[in-house]
Amino acid sequence: MDSLLALTSWEVWKERNKRVFRDGASTMQDLLSKIRAEADLWILAGNAALESLRTP
Repeated sequence: MDSLLALTSWEVWKERNKRVFRDGASTMQDLLSKIRAEADLWILAGNAALESLRTP
């Protein structure tokens, strides 16, 4: 769960920076999709803690 919290916090932080510094915003659905895609990359990199989140 620590990995999921770190991943989610990182993606929310990047979204915050996008809104503040680039005058852009993603929808909640887009943000969730980015989190899921990033989780898949973390799993491929060897993070077994996120394996239960893997998308088929």
